Amino acid sequence: RKVLMRELREGGRDLLISAENLSTHLRAEEVRRLVETLRPHVDALRVIAYVRPPMAVADSGFQQQVQAGLADFRVPKTDYRRRLEPWLEALGPEGVELAVYDRARLRDGDVVADFCARLGVDPGAVKPVRRNESLSSEAVALLFLHNRINGLATGSPEAWRARKLMMRRLSRIGEGRFAFSARALAGRDPATAAGAAWLSEVAG
Repeated sequence: RKVLMRELREGGRDLLISAENLSTHLRAEEVRRLVETLRPHVDALRVIAYVRPPMAVADSGFQQQVQAGLADFRVPKTDYRRRLEPWLEALGPEGVELAVYDRARLRDGDVVADFCARLGVDPGAVKPVRRNESLSSEAVALLFLHNRINGLATGSPEAWRARKLMMRRLSRIGEGRFAFSARALAGRDPATAAGAAWLSEVAG
């Protein structure tokens, strides 16, 4: 909050806040308070949200959880309505731009370049830092098996460094793209399905 208020007081330039936690962690009341805090300091307030299709959410989320140590088979869920409706209520449909996260539809197939294009920012002025790079299906399977047999084992800095090294080496093997089948996900999560239906209704 201290950093944010300092940036707002300085003014005279565009302020960009980019964080997944803006949709995953903030409750509706907190979104409203954040918008109220920002409004007096800016000429315009705009939200851009990249939305993955439900199956892509499951694919990406499961892989990230396995990298973090998941040892039980759980298909990740997402509630689009809980994540996005507070922003639509706070800013109205005209203040929220929803974009499908699909490389085939992104500028140059890259989300950073696409984000810059939507903002009118020169992509050359941005130095992307790549994190959470995808592993192959073979690497995900090996890491999941490792988690089930050995547990997370990150109780010391040495153990965590060893795990990071193992994941870097796993990133070099395999060619298959990790993805759940539609059959595997069918009927698993009514909340995600309901949220996707709501999203289609409000966004087309």
